[in-house]
Amino acid sequence: MNELDNIYFFITLASITITILSLRYTITIKRYLEKFRIVSKKVSNKEFHTRLNISAKGELGELTNNFNYMIDTIDTTIQEVQYKNLQLKSIVKSISHG
Repeated sequence: MNELDNIYFFITLASITITILSLRYTITIKRYLEKFRIVSKKVSNKEFHTRLNISAKGELGELTNNFNYMIDTIDTTIQEVQYKNLQLKSIVKSISHG
């Protein structure tokens, strides 16, 4: 009976450990997703100066880097389009009426 008690103890201990690790992982992922949500909301409101500051490794870190790169690309593209639009407006204004 003592050996059976030891097996139950280790199974219970392993279950508790797995539960704690899973809970911790879930909370961490939830925090990261909340940061992604906040930054994506700012970007949708044309606040392109914002960045994700997540020091994650692996796939989540790669996703963070890609997301920040996309924000940079969008910002650069919009600035270029605004500059070209300004140039075209200047050209159209300078054309004498014929």
